[in-house]
Amino acid sequence: MPKTWWLITIIAVNFLALLACETEVQKIRQSNKAAQESQEARDASAGILSLQTPDSLSTPEAFLEPIPTSTPEPSPTPRPTATPVPSPTPVLSAKISSFDLRDGDCFNWRGGDPIQTGVDIYDVELVPCSGDWGQRILNSFVVDRNGNYPGDDLFDRLAFENCDRRYNKTILPTRESWESGDRTISCVQDSYGLANSDSQVLDRLVHELHLLKGDCFNDPPIQFEANSVEVVSCRGEWEFKVLDILIIESDIGFPTDADFSKLIFNKCDRRYTTTFSPTRDSWSIGDNEILCVQESFGLSELNPNRLDRLVDTASLMAGECFVKDLAMVNVEIVSCFGDWEQKVLSSFKIDLEGEYPGEDYIFGLGDDRCEPSANIILQPSNESWQFGDRTIFCLQKR
Repeated sequence: MPKTWWLITIIAVNFLALLACETEVQKIRQSNKAAQESQEARDASAGILSLQTPDSLSTPEAFLEPIPTSTPEPSPTPRPTATPVPSPTPVLSAKISSFDLRDGDCFNWRGGDPIQTGVDIYDVELVPCSGDWGQRILNSFVVDRNGNYPGDDLFDRLAFENCDRRYNKTILPTRESWESGDRTISCVQDSYGLANSDSQVLDRLVHELHLLKGDCFNDPPIQFEANSVEVVSCRGEWEFKVLDILIIESDIGFPTDADFSKLIFNKCDRRYTTTFSPTRDSWSIGDNEILCVQESFGLSELNPNRLDRLVDTASLMAGECFVKDLAMVNVEIVSCFGDWEQKVLSSFKIDLEGEYPGEDYIFGLGDDRCEPSANIILQPSNESWQFGDRTIFCLQKR
């Protein structure tokens, strides 16, 4: 056979293989789209049906059993027939380049996760999102920049600003693809093996840097990344709640611990028990928020009213009565007409800056200015003085 015919045959085979691959890709994406539309329809239907009430509790005539007039003869037992075993449905998959992935695509890395192997892998296996998958493209965006390859620092900052908050990995342009015009960053969600077993939990997992004010969340199971949390409904049981988000305004670089503490002390909701602050690494990609977080202590569902009465000691106000529970970080505000342990008679600010003046000096101020009935003086410590605590509380212990 002439060489020309061999060349034509090779080209034809390659073309047919490419056409078959494109067909598989189309089938997978159509399957994903149909599954998403079906889920949306089920959700909408469930919402409508839940509001419907039957007009009558009577049984329709078509479902009433007729009263037999005579005893029917028993029907002969049918001879059992063999049940055909259904053939297994072939699993759709297609090998494509990672540069051809689209938003909503689910896939598996061919050759292992490049994050774990440290090797760039460009081929992926596209699979239906209704089955078992390792990664999913949540969203993608284009880097509006030309010139030299910018590097990971800029890419990480842009991902932090633009990715869906469920993302935990990114597919970035390489130096080679950048030179050929690739400007797309894809935001990737890892399935953690939950694609089939518990997809609802998977979609509640977000990075703690992307929590919003009012979010309630739990620590994730041990198999997830350390910085991931599971966002849950605030109407049920939860472990933590974001009360406030404070924006750090700093033009002089990464703030000091004293800067963080001063802002937290002055601005956080009085019910907060812990905070999430930027690290040097997260600061470098644009994280400038402090999260003021309330811990539930198991009370979110059991006794939410009591939970909202637990406040930071430094936020106490004159006339408030409270009790202390050693198991709690904060004190509990209670009615002054009921059982209380301590009462705030008054408070005042120390008009003094500079170094901590010492416990004796502060106690002397309290002794001079507090009411005679005050038998406890709550004063700033050396540590709290450093971030702006200047308040003396005059307390009465019952």
